[in-house]
Amino acid sequence: MIESPILQIAGWCASADPSELGNLILSAGQSILPHDLVDRPDVRAACPNHAVLGFASWLDISRHLDLAADRGLVIEVLLNGSPVRQLDLQLAPGVPAQAAAGARALEEKRRWCLEHVRCPVCGDASHLIPADGAISCDACRTRFPQKTGSLNLLTPGLAEASHLRPTTNVSAHNYDPIALEMIENVRDQGGKVLDCGAGLRSRHDATIINLEIVDYPTTDVLAVGESLPFQDGSFDAAFSLAVLEHVADPFACAREIARVLKPGGSLYCVVPFLQPEHGYPNHFYNMTRQGIANLFSKELIVDRHFVPASGLPIWALHSILTQYRAHLDEPLRERFNNMTVRELLEKAPVDLLEEELVTALDDEGNWILACTTALIMRKPA
Repeated sequence: MIESPILQIAGWCASADPSELGNLILSAGQSILPHDLVDRPDVRAACPNHAVLGFASWLDISRHLDLAADRGLVIEVLLNGSPVRQLDLQLAPGVPAQAAAGARALEEKRRWCLEHVRCPVCGDASHLIPADGAISCDACRTRFPQKTGSLNLLTPGLAEASHLRPTTNVSAHNYDPIALEMIENVRDQGGKVLDCGAGLRSRHDATIINLEIVDYPTTDVLAVGESLPFQDGSFDAAFSLAVLEHVADPFACAREIARVLKPGGSLYCVVPFLQPEHGYPNHFYNMTRQGIANLFSKELIVDRHFVPASGLPIWALHSILTQYRAHLDEPLRERFNNMTVRELLEKAPVDLLEEELVTALDDEGNWILACTTALIMRKPA
């Protein structure tokens, strides 16, 4: 039973004959679903003498309301034109209504965005012209092909400048009470919130413009934070929630967020400090309390600076220990499990450097959990 209009479809095919794993098509009703090919090491390990094809796709029924008409949904997988799997799914009673509300929100947000965008390449707001499946800027002659459900204002040049690379990682988290209160305040004013680096959201909300580098079902605008495609003073509030560590130039992103806020507008920003390295797909910077304040010090005034419940030290401690354990092989992993805090702390780190629990941590674990890292570089002649 499908409980939400937004669902992920993922799977794999394996065959002893690689030629059988040719053209893959996913369909829902009359709609062909875009998909990504993904590595499936688990399947390769289970089927060592087979070729393996992994795939992942998203279906947003709000963008295909015809699929919700009879509360039944058929997903079909075809290889080289031949059906290999069919899923017959049922929608929960409330899903068609949720999908219809989502479709209305999408239409409203699309209209609002087209009224408030500007060219992210040259900054011109008056010469963006939709035509022939693209949006073109007559000022700088940049063309933005519109091949996705979201409004695409991302060019290969902008992606390269921001060090973007493809990823199949899914960033998804819920809004905390602080963000929810800000959303309701803006909704009451009839304004808009920019969620800069929104990830995947559980539903479409007409008040929130979701900006991303990944075309998730709930992405409204594809763009980079270092060059936001919105006119000055467009938003009543903005979120940057666990995003700036993934941005190649957080200072540029901070300036852009401040630029698109209305005078008196509010920013809710969360960044990691002791959280281990994690990539969606990159992880560039962690920040101290002075670091995050310094990012916005020239543009915004601090109203409140605090450690949120989602960032209390216990999260960092748990995450570090979990990652450390994960990068040990058995039986060291079990030995680590049985250690007490006293055992971990009774020796100075310098006295532990030759211990097997330290030397046996794999290379990726050392990178993810490094206390410091070092780099030797050379300027080209």
